[in-house]
Amino acid sequence: MVKYLAAEDLAGRATPSNMRLGRENAAHIEIVESSAEKVVAKAGGGALRTVSFAVADAGLAWHCTCRCDQPSW
Repeated sequence: MVKYLAAEDLAGRATPSNMRLGRENAAHIEIVESSAEKVVAKAGGGALRTVSFAVADAGLAWHCTCRCDQPSW
């Protein structure tokens, strides 16, 4: 999991605006589950969303309960 969530790898997967938003929201993240294969967190200041990342056959799978479209990174 650490390999897939390293800053260098994320910068290659996420859009610049997503990286900027992630940095702004970093202080408002609570990890609720963490293992070598999966991370689940509550994110956001006012409207909390659940975000999960998991190691999958194709690399990294993710899901967010936010209302916006979830483009593939």
